[in-house]
Amino acid sequence: DGLPQTAFVGQPYTGSFSCSNVGTADAAAGSLCGVSGLPAGVSVVSCSVNAPSPGAGWVAGDNVPVGATVTCTVGGTPTAVGGSQVAGTTGATYDSNTANNTATRAINTTAPDMAISLAGLPTTAAVGVAYNGSFSCSNVGGAAAIADTQCGVTGLPAGVAVVACTISPTSAGWSAGGSVPAGEAVTCTVYGTPTAPGSSTVAGTTGATNDSNPANNSTTRTINTTAPDMAISLAGLPATASVGVPYAGSFSCTNSGGADAASGAACGVTGLPADVTVGTCTISPAGSTWSAGSNVPAGATVSCPVSGTPTTAGNVTVTGTTGATHDSNPANNSATLPMTVTAPDMAISLAGLPTTASVGTPYSGSFSWIPPMCLSACSPKRPR
Repeated sequence: DGLPQTAFVGQPYTGSFSCSNVGTADAAAGSLCGVSGLPAGVSVVSCSVNAPSPGAGWVAGDNVPVGATVTCTVGGTPTAVGGSQVAGTTGATYDSNTANNTATRAINTTAPDMAISLAGLPTTAAVGVAYNGSFSCSNVGGAAAIADTQCGVTGLPAGVAVVACTISPTSAGWSAGGSVPAGEAVTCTVYGTPTAPGSSTVAGTTGATNDSNPANNSTTRTINTTAPDMAISLAGLPATASVGVPYAGSFSCTNSGGADAASGAACGVTGLPADVTVGTCTISPAGSTWSAGSNVPAGATVSCPVSGTPTTAGNVTVTGTTGATHDSNPANNSATLPMTVTAPDMAISLAGLPTTASVGTPYSGSFSWIPPMCLSACSPKRPR
């Protein structure tokens, strides 16, 4: 019963076993007292007998007086996990009862087994939006992780970092190298505001001295960081207009990125013809009113009507602009549209009127006008 039934890889193990002469005569020849099947790294250190001189050294074959006991110490540092069936054997020449010459005892050797999980890290993030998550390292082995313990990650999105680690169940602060008892877990919080879009492969690592299962010491998780991408279109604006004729059209701004345009969103135009203005903008799909600075969810489109009656002829260039805080693609934030505004131009001709006439003589002739917009394409018209 002097052999502890649990042992731990990497930690000193000590114990003992004994053999007693319970007979009525000395075991003067062929005496033995030993074991086999001890855990790897553990062995018998020495044996002693308590009679005739207590603590005297003893080796197999030495006399064991009546009533004396041989005690053997066992020590070492286990090197591998597993179950060991230790077999003890004793006896002597003329041993009168061989039924009590053997015994067995099971010793279970355990070790720490640190396992990491990144399940607490959200797989999506957005530029400019706070990111929160966590990862954990659990000791699922049967022994405490007492040396070279680690629990960490690399490859987090830019702007995101590990804040602090605690250990359950006390929630006490923990840092690399600290002990992790069997069955307990280290949890590390992650926080920050991503600064750039892209894909990040986060690599998590844990472990400890004498870790029994390196296969669960590492894992990876991909975090996709997105950003808004506002793009403007002037395709809904007719490129021609006429003075005095009502003009109508529209332009739109679409968030084609993977994240909401939560701040700084803009959608507008400049350079419209005189007396043509932008009306109230709406956002799809709800059709609700939208104004600059309001949110534009990913995939949503802002549409703005344009209307009015031009009052001045000429050529103008309409410039459209959009964007948002953390917009990922400024290349599609602007567009231009050349626009021509025309006006009527009435022309009269008196070439059909003869320049001379005689009193008393019938006179006949004509004059003509050219309708607006037809100065070169239409034939002269005569008044009716």
